[in-house]
Amino acid sequence: MQRKDLRFAWAQIPGVEEYGLFISSTPFTIDKYGVLQGGSLVIKAKRGDPPVWEPDFYYPELKAGHTYYWAIISDIEEPAERRASKVKSFTIGLKPAMASVDRTSNLPKMSAGLASKFSPEVSQNANLISAGGGFTIDTKVGEPKLPQELTGSAAKAGERGYYIVHFNGPIYPQMKEALEKSGAIVYDYLPNYAFIVGMDENIKARVKNIPSCDWTGLYQPAYKFSQEDMDRHLTVNKSTNRAEVVIRFFTEEDLGKNIASLEGMGVKVLKSSESEFNKIARAEVDASKISDIARLPGVCFIEPFVIHKILNNLSIRYMSSGLNTADTTIYTKGVKGQGEIVNISDTGIRMTHQNFKDPDVSVTADGDYTTHRKVIAYKVWKPATFGDYNDGHGTHTVGTICGYSKYGSVTVDSMPGMAKLSKIYFQDVGKADTLYGLPDDLTLLFKQSYTGNSAGGARVSSHSWGSSNHTYTGYCRDVDIFTWKYQDFAVFFSAGNSAGAVDADSIGSPARAKNTVAVGSVGARATGNADDIPGYSSRGRTKPDGRYKPDILAVGGMASFTEAGPYSADGGADAAYVRMSGTSMASPCAAGMGALVRQYFREGWYPTGTKVRLNGFIPSGALIHAVEVASGDTNLSSNAVLPNGAAGWGRIDIDSALYFSGDGRKLLVIDNQDGLITGDAVSYRFNVPSSAANLKIVLVWHDYPAAVGATLPLVNDLNLEVNGAGTIYWGNRYTSGQSTANPTGKRDTANIVEVVRLKAPAAGAWVATINGNNIPYGAQPFALVVVYTQSQFAASVRLDRTRYSVPAGGTVGDTVRIAVVDSFGTATAVDTALVAVWSKYETSPDTVKCIEDTADGNYFIGKIPLRTIAAKHNDGYLSVEQSDSVFASFTDASPAFTDTARARVDLINFVITNVRAENVFNAAADIKWTTSEAATSTVYYDTLTSVGKKITDADQDIPAGEVLSHVITLKGLTPNRLYYYDVESKDHAGNMVRDNNGGRHYTFTTTNNW
Repeated sequence: MQRKDLRFAWAQIPGVEEYGLFISSTPFTIDKYGVLQGGSLVIKAKRGDPPVWEPDFYYPELKAGHTYYWAIISDIEEPAERRASKVKSFTIGLKPAMASVDRTSNLPKMSAGLASKFSPEVSQNANLISAGGGFTIDTKVGEPKLPQELTGSAAKAGERGYYIVHFNGPIYPQMKEALEKSGAIVYDYLPNYAFIVGMDENIKARVKNIPSCDWTGLYQPAYKFSQEDMDRHLTVNKSTNRAEVVIRFFTEEDLGKNIASLEGMGVKVLKSSESEFNKIARAEVDASKISDIARLPGVCFIEPFVIHKILNNLSIRYMSSGLNTADTTIYTKGVKGQGEIVNISDTGIRMTHQNFKDPDVSVTADGDYTTHRKVIAYKVWKPATFGDYNDGHGTHTVGTICGYSKYGSVTVDSMPGMAKLSKIYFQDVGKADTLYGLPDDLTLLFKQSYTGNSAGGARVSSHSWGSSNHTYTGYCRDVDIFTWKYQDFAVFFSAGNSAGAVDADSIGSPARAKNTVAVGSVGARATGNADDIPGYSSRGRTKPDGRYKPDILAVGGMASFTEAGPYSADGGADAAYVRMSGTSMASPCAAGMGALVRQYFREGWYPTGTKVRLNGFIPSGALIHAVEVASGDTNLSSNAVLPNGAAGWGRIDIDSALYFSGDGRKLLVIDNQDGLITGDAVSYRFNVPSSAANLKIVLVWHDYPAAVGATLPLVNDLNLEVNGAGTIYWGNRYTSGQSTANPTGKRDTANIVEVVRLKAPAAGAWVATINGNNIPYGAQPFALVVVYTQSQFAASVRLDRTRYSVPAGGTVGDTVRIAVVDSFGTATAVDTALVAVWSKYETSPDTVKCIEDTADGNYFIGKIPLRTIAAKHNDGYLSVEQSDSVFASFTDASPAFTDTARARVDLINFVITNVRAENVFNAAADIKWTTSEAATSTVYYDTLTSVGKKITDADQDIPAGEVLSHVITLKGLTPNRLYYYDVESKDHAGNMVRDNNGGRHYTFTTTNNW
């Protein structure tokens, strides 16, 4: 069948009026919370009037030639289980080659942004490269003076060497693309405007001819480690002069050959690992020979091995009432962590404690426990051993997140965790002072919990340990590269307990990673010091780049949760609770709140403040991060002006950010996963009424990882600029804690969080613009959160896209889908909202009738298709031309306000050419093609003509993003087999093209030799 032929029907269950439709590209099951297990979610939760649902306003990108799986879920609140139909399947018929795929998605939660172009600012230090090892290269002068033993030489003829390539300004996609086209392998970005690349002399000659390339030089051994870091953190055995280091290799290197080279130098390799991101060896070396290791060409960076420790400050064992989560709005609404899985790596858990005990499932060893009420996996990372809970740390942090005393002697819910109905994917990594179970490659830890098991995978991750290393370590890079690739993963780390002794810039690793939420400590309500920042809580700002860390504060001063001390597993011990202090306790508090934020968006509480599953979506980690920053309470006893290095953006107060029906606040969010490239901008318009106060506009993005040891870690630089009723504000520019009006000078080039805030904002139309100032690795996704308090709400109008496309020749193209959010109307009737729609070509507005959504009385939905023929007023179509704009306007009577949304029109479809298979072996092949515009990369393949297997650029070891020359490596193929394949690309405007060779598919045959 074709997509337009789809209809879904089901028999009603007596007494049930609400249903959910789930469609997935892979088989799935559904647990009792309505959470997909084992499937890739395409669309979720359609509430409507059964028995027939038609894919009209909300539908997924169903692709020709693909099989999809679907099921219907009944929405039953009590008991907390839902009935599910059997999972069924259907297949979409093939379309002609080069067809543009309809890609309409669910409406965004704020008016679709208006895309534009701008001229990026060029750094005043454009000629300076922060090369690593504390060295700076001035491209106008050449290499700095280096020690003889740390100076390398060019690679031999025909061999790959490693170089630094510098460009003369902000990195546009075509610059990086030119590097790749020359044959160079592009690795880490170095500020300003440079890359580490792998290439031979022939490629190097081609690179020098790239017009925007103005300097190349060797990636010298001197840049591969920091002597200052070694002096501070390398633990040297005085009798043998030997020490442990962690060696990271370039990902294209042969790990085995490099280990052999190390061993040939007398290096003792203790362990090694290889992942989709890293190749790493931990080794015992002569401390005087580190420079010799740096001279090995394949070595990328060398770090001292540092033991990571838990971050509790002290412990006082006695009974306490703990934090009263029951009086929070989010809890009273029923958002308690249902369906959420949180990952923790820590010391062991006392699994017999009443907060975790499940009489039906005993957890007694390493393994998966998919039906356990609390802990779905208990993974032991050797040399850790199961159950090493004598210090109580792991039990305490897990209880802080999900503790729920369903079975025990204490009253149920007397001391609940932050997200008491969530579940835990637990990783036991050792004891308090010896977390030797931690891998040298932290992405392995994250990937295990992210993949999860049949009960699900974690999307929120909390870790209450760290080190005293105050640099951008390999662990920091691991956090950033994982959250860059897996944008729906939110990671929380304790900021550390090093203040007092070190104070400023005492944030350790991995908490100083860019993309993690670093959580500092603040007092607990129960102790009467809820506004106090304990003296031990580590401080920022980070040096030398000046980033705000910690990000937020959460309870850590004295919080009462589970105690697992050295008691036997009976009566008193298993029902005991304890107060512990330290940022160890703060991270799980914040992560538990993060799980609730995720549930809030997933279940569809936004934007109406009531639970409407149709509105549900999976939030990015950046959006969770942004909401927590937006919730920051700045009223602390220190009376300091925030943000600062002690409190970050303030004490977390989720109820002040999330909107529920009847609240006196407004919440607007954008979770933009299309992202921006250099020179791109997108603007979002919203209304601020006269009654508004305490406005916060928060931009957060999960950045591409920096090179290990980077002193200036920011890679992709976005800028937040807000026009508030004619006054300009920039992110992170403040005067006495309030955003500076009409600022001048330098913008923020360090933080991945930018905030504009005003206690008394001017009434009127506001526009928040995000600029892609320098995006070496794009496109860069981001999250935008706007929150303010108010007594009256004005209506808003929204479009479902920022760009629309229409084929030339009068053919009907995309449909503009419109939504009005307003609270007017009669409760017993289906109301309408009239929206004026026009374009620059068809200037006389057509009227679109938006009908009230019966599942959500504050939503009014309408649509109008686009075409390119001569305009005819009110004919049911909107006529447009190339580079046109579409406008939709709605006028609210009370309060009086007219809101207008805009979008661009792009009539140009790019083309795919030169599709081919290269480097075909017995089990692998490279699929290559070119596009006339920078676009994404996807390959569909199989030994059958249905080409049912799919691999995207995001599945590659190092995603390339939007490019002109495309390469996707297929692995795990069967020898001596004929394979069929299609290629597909999507440009930045959202146009999608699939080339299936005229329906015949492209082919290649794997070799027969092993």
